[in-house]
Amino acid sequence: MSDKINYTSESLLDLVFAKNVKGYDSDQVDTVLDEVIEDYAYYEKFRREATPYIVKLEKRVTELKEQVRNLEVELARYKNRLEGIKENANVSSENIDLLKRITSLEQELYRRGVDPSRIK
Repeated sequence: MSDKINYTSESLLDLVFAKNVKGYDSDQVDTVLDEVIEDYAYYEKFRREATPYIVKLEKRVTELKEQVRNLEVELARYKNRLEGIKENANVSSENIDLLKRITSLEQELYRRGVDPSRIK
């Protein structure tokens, strides 16, 4: 059995047998039928070998789709987190003022002999 296909559906449809006195040339018909049998054997072998591989690929596609779905959920979660950070970034000048006030209060505590890091 060869790995080449003898006939396509079109070439079989267009096939014309030579005629003789009793109908068609039996040697030509036998040759064509032998080649069609070879094609069927090739297709059957290909199908037997390809089916497990196709099943494996379909399983992997399902796993990857699930992974993509999980990543999309995680991405949405991170986008929501980042949106919150972006909104809070607009009040950064207010945060700077608060930090300056905290620093000055800590300095006053140090001046009075109190360590602010030990205050609970």
